[in-house]
Amino acid sequence: MQRRRLLWRPEPPTLWAIVDEAALRRPVGGPEVLRAQLRHLMEIVELGHVTFQVMPFSVGAAAAVTGPATILRFPEGQLPDVVYLEQLTGALYLDKAADVERYWHILNRLGIEAEQPAATTAILHRVLREV
Repeated sequence: MQRRRLLWRPEPPTLWAIVDEAALRRPVGGPEVLRAQLRHLMEIVELGHVTFQVMPFSVGAAAAVTGPATILRFPEGQLPDVVYLEQLTGALYLDKAADVERYWHILNRLGIEAEQPAATTAILHRVLREV
């Protein structure tokens, strides 16, 4: 819940997320929880500092990484970019320039293959109707 509140603070972080359509349809916690999550996503995609894209089933196998990947970029170059890889029993933080560059390339490729942000709201509404 604390991370969620970050999006509404006066100087919020910029968030760019690409989510597989399967994650939008998996009813973890049941259908009501999924509906609430979808409605929350519909709220945050309206925020100017959030870019949300969906990787539709129609794309097939995308240039994806083997699991969740996050690139942390800090303001004004205070620290170098870091790739955060969530693992089953912990996390990895990659800070070598070559590793970060490789993940930037992968995430940019995913951004091209995914539905454009303007289509996100329609996709979320469609999935919500189907749940």
